[in-house]
Amino acid sequence: MDLSTITTDDLLAEVARRIEGQTKPESKNWPVVNGYEMVNGYEIKPDADLRDAILRYADLSGANLSGADLGGADLRYADLRDAILRYADLSGADLGGADLRYADLRDAILRDANLRDANLMYTNLGGALVSDTTIINLPTGWKIENGAIAALEGER
Repeated sequence: MDLSTITTDDLLAEVARRIEGQTKPESKNWPVVNGYEMVNGYEIKPDADLRDAILRYADLSGANLSGADLGGADLRYADLRDAILRYADLSGADLGGADLRYADLRDAILRDANLRDANLMYTNLGGALVSDTTIINLPTGWKIENGAIAALEGER
């Protein structure tokens, strides 16, 4: 699409087509090895060993990383929308500025993790474990209770 000649009506029509699902955005085109997608040379799969992985700015939207070990990983500004990180170990991981909207972090380990400026809107954080050194701005409706993240009464 040539942006120099595009009209407002053309832009609105394109947005409407994409919203209706008639035209999908470009796919990620991740290479597949042994049936698993690869990002920056790392296999993206449940229970993956991704300790200290460099995944800064990576598109991991919708990825299933349940039970994965992401301890110490660099996930700054990563796109983790709709990702499944249930039971994942994110101890010491840097998720500063990451997009975690709609991600499933139930029962994840977030001890000493940096989630400063991460977008946690609609993220399921139920039972996630934190420590005094976890940097996190909890979204409305969540609290830290006994070292775990819990929903406020009547909020969820």
